[in-house]
Amino acid sequence: MNVGLYSFKNIELIKTSNFISKLNKFLNLDNIFLYSENTSREKMNQRFGFKKLLEDYDAKIIDIIVFEDTKSLGSDNYIRSQIYKILLSGDYEFYFLNENLSSSEKQDRIFLKYIIDFEESLKTRMDKRSKIGQYLKEKYN
Repeated sequence: MNVGLYSFKNIELIKTSNFISKLNKFLNLDNIFLYSENTSREKMNQRFGFKKLLEDYDAKIIDIIVFEDTKSLGSDNYIRSQIYKILLSGDYEFYFLNENLSSSEKQDRIFLKYIIDFEESLKTRMDKRSKIGQYLKEKYN
């Protein structure tokens, strides 16, 4: 099986070897392709490593997308939820090793959809609060 390993943060080779040995217990590994970002910006339009990962999956170069943990997607919870949304809507096979979350498990997909809904509603509420704050600032300054 060809595995695409993605991390927004830097991938440390020593940790990767331990991670690969854990991963090999669950999957019959043939090749591992590493995908990482060369930026500290978390915006989705600047996630070129992630885009390449999805392209390679669609081209059947890799069979499954693996993440060490959810933090591998970055620190912004809303951005993470948008990545979950992309993965679920694109029917990608993926696995988060430390959290034991898998796209093949129905309850894991439901859990990720709950996170997506929560983060989107939180962002909507925060955007409204920001607009109200801007309005009050402009009105009273």
